[in-house]
Amino acid sequence: MESLVTDTIDINNTLNVKGDAVIGEDANDYLVVNSETRFLNDVNIGGSSIKLRSTDDTNANNFIEIMGERLHSTHVKTIRSINNNKIEGDLTIGEDTTDSFVVNSNAVFTGTLTANGGLVGGGGGGGSSGIKILANETITEPTDEIDLTISDDLESYEFFSLEISNLTADENGYIIFQTFTETGGNLDTNNINSKWETSNITDSDSSLITSKTLQSNHLLGFYTKGLQHFESKIYSLNKASSKIFSTFKTIGIHTNSGNETFSQTGNTTSNGTTVVCNKIKIKNLKLDESTFGQITAGTFILYGHAKVATSSITTTDLPTPTTNSRGKTLQVNSSGNGYVFSNGASLDGSIILGSQTAASSSYIELDAGASYSDYEYFTIIGIDIVCSNNGYIAWKGVKASDDSVLSTTTNNKWQVTNLTDSDEEGTFHTQQDFHVLGYHTKGSQNIKVKIFGLHNGGGTQKKYSMFKNIGTHQIGGTETNYQEGTSSQNKNDNGDNCRKIRIYNYDLTGSAGTITSGKFILYGHREAAITNNTIIPLPSSTNAGQIMKVNNTGTAYTFADHNIVTINFSEGDNNAFKIPLVAHDAGDTIDTLYYPATDGLRVNASNGNVSIGSTQANSPHKLFVNGDTKLGNTPSDTTTITKANITDATITDATIINFTVNGGSPGQILSKSSSGKLEYSNLVQKSIDFTAFTETAIRTTNTTDWWEVFGPTSSALAVCSGIIPQSLTSKMHIMVVVHLSGHDTDPYFQGILYRNVHVGTNSSSLRSSTEIGINTDTTDTPNAAKVSFTQKADYRQASLHQENISFSFVDDLTSSGIQSGDKVTYSVKVRNRGADTGQNTIRINRYGAINNHNYSTSVSTLTVVEYWFNFCESSTIIIIV
Repeated sequence: MESLVTDTIDINNTLNVKGDAVIGEDANDYLVVNSETRFLNDVNIGGSSIKLRSTDDTNANNFIEIMGERLHSTHVKTIRSINNNKIEGDLTIGEDTTDSFVVNSNAVFTGTLTANGGLVGGGGGGGSSGIKILANETITEPTDEIDLTISDDLESYEFFSLEISNLTADENGYIIFQTFTETGGNLDTNNINSKWETSNITDSDSSLITSKTLQSNHLLGFYTKGLQHFESKIYSLNKASSKIFSTFKTIGIHTNSGNETFSQTGNTTSNGTTVVCNKIKIKNLKLDESTFGQITAGTFILYGHAKVATSSITTTDLPTPTTNSRGKTLQVNSSGNGYVFSNGASLDGSIILGSQTAASSSYIELDAGASYSDYEYFTIIGIDIVCSNNGYIAWKGVKASDDSVLSTTTNNKWQVTNLTDSDEEGTFHTQQDFHVLGYHTKGSQNIKVKIFGLHNGGGTQKKYSMFKNIGTHQIGGTETNYQEGTSSQNKNDNGDNCRKIRIYNYDLTGSAGTITSGKFILYGHREAAITNNTIIPLPSSTNAGQIMKVNNTGTAYTFADHNIVTINFSEGDNNAFKIPLVAHDAGDTIDTLYYPATDGLRVNASNGNVSIGSTQANSPHKLFVNGDTKLGNTPSDTTTITKANITDATITDATIINFTVNGGSPGQILSKSSSGKLEYSNLVQKSIDFTAFTETAIRTTNTTDWWEVFGPTSSALAVCSGIIPQSLTSKMHIMVVVHLSGHDTDPYFQGILYRNVHVGTNSSSLRSSTEIGINTDTTDTPNAAKVSFTQKADYRQASLHQENISFSFVDDLTSSGIQSGDKVTYSVKVRNRGADTGQNTIRINRYGAINNHNYSTSVSTLTVVEYWFNFCESSTIIIIV
């Protein structure tokens, strides 16, 4: 039906349209509604891509649906809360743990950040203390300087602190630290002003104030060779164009043998600005203020103090560690439904060892535990401490050996300041058998004390403490007192290493009261960071690719290599079945089974022959091994070889039957060489030094002095050449033949042999000259002569007699002190002791008479032969038995 209306229709009352109504012919036509419009059912726009629904007043039935996604009033409210890129009110992202929140840009959290119910860093948001050990060193040997370098993020720290325990040095003067620039490592050469107060704790004298200006040197205190402990705070070390400041406190004995204890408190400032520094060096400056001694012992710890602790954010049941998670431990979150990384680990090396809450207690005992000796020093924090008696709060050490209280004499010195008036502070000194932590007048007090030497020294060192105390003067009072002081306890010769600390309340007469309320916390401080021992182990880079499994005791988890492998088969070559090997990639999560390109284990399919370490499996042998081979691992292992052709082998503990070897020449022997090998040698090689005295000689003087027949110099009748040994362990065979005659009265001929070791080949330069081949019996009469050889003649006519004497000896050079290139000679000396006084004539190579042919002359000789083994290195079989 054609349209009957072609112009405007005005309708003044209700218009009811039954059936479908189409308005407009195409997109060029539009519908204008100037009044409020109500649709009682869904409104679809653009082929149902956009749907409007409002069927009642509930949130569920009022929405705009776009492409199947519904936008309710709560979503609109969130969108409206975005103002200048800020969202007002709470924001929830994701419906459950399957949804993820990804931030690709940097993120800044200025408030508390909670992950899995646990706080993770941020301003005002819990986390760790922000204190971290940056460098540490312990020395027990003298050293010129202690170098503490900050290799961490230098600019992230607000200030630095230094703790030194058990320091000793070898020069009177000062303990100082110097600063060095990050760029170039140059020494800061500014003048340093230092001013400090020194107090003798062992008397009641007034303190001494001293000032000093030194170039480059920040003072940590005056030093007089006594064992001391130091603490210092360093400011602006890492700031450019700024002066460097420090505060310091020390406590220790005055001298290494004295009993006086000194404490020092002071400050330093550099006169000029410097660039950023990342290193300090600690030294012992002498009194001349220009040279240095050595530091002989001590533990040195440098801390960095950041305003925000480093933390990680994770929302998974088992979070993935990142570099920000270093040093943290994995703990169950507060909801009990997952894990979070916690700062329970101690980056500053301190850990809570115990805490106690007082409840009208006669004393509070804090136990450092079985590992008490692992700590460098200790700290106690006391919070809201109230006691029953006016007098003192004090501590005593409890000996680890017998659990008895250490009560040797203790000197205490401290200052008291009333913060609510302008009066001068008072200084007090008392000598007790306990360490004072301040006066107590029943007001609530807060205490911090550092304790040095509690657990070490073994009776050879004093025990020290430094305390601060602030609190009200009386219960309900308005006056506030601040106290600061030190204590020093005398040594106990019976040993005084302490494990526990007891805290008491004493009145001024020494009577004990009770600690009625308050909490005490004991900290131990180590030189390195501490990681808590949790059930879930802390991963490191070495655990990459490993899995976590229950340990052997079933009490915790441990990391282990996994056993998942991917097998990749490939076709063999040389008609052999190759045995694949397992390859592990440390950066991957799976192992790969692969065939090696070169060496491997193969089986020849045709004959069953096996090759190891070879690309060929066609060896004619049933087993062919290309490479080192070891058979057996313990003495109980047995290897039986029926027939063997061994080319080069090391055999341990073997019985060899019908042993046949190749190489060598007929007549050679197998012998162990200096390298431990069994090698062919040409039996024994030798060198010969032969000396003959072919003339005659006579000495008629009445003397029993030795007469040198053979020797290395012209003082001998016959000069021998000597031998340069082929080996420092050679054997030297000495053979002596001498012909002697004497006076008419019965002669007593004696001879002695000397080994001479020369420096090089110089006959006149001796390294040593030693009697050898002499009698060593100790049971004979003491005045019996100890000689090498002797002959007693019994005749009355000297012209008719001549004694032929021979002597042989083997000398081992092993312990002679000879060095490579040295020459060895031997001396032979003789004498005639004579039967009667004055009958000492001695003749060599002749009779008493030589006036006819019946009285012949003869020849005396010295023969020295060196024996050593000559190994044939080219023909070698290695057999170690």
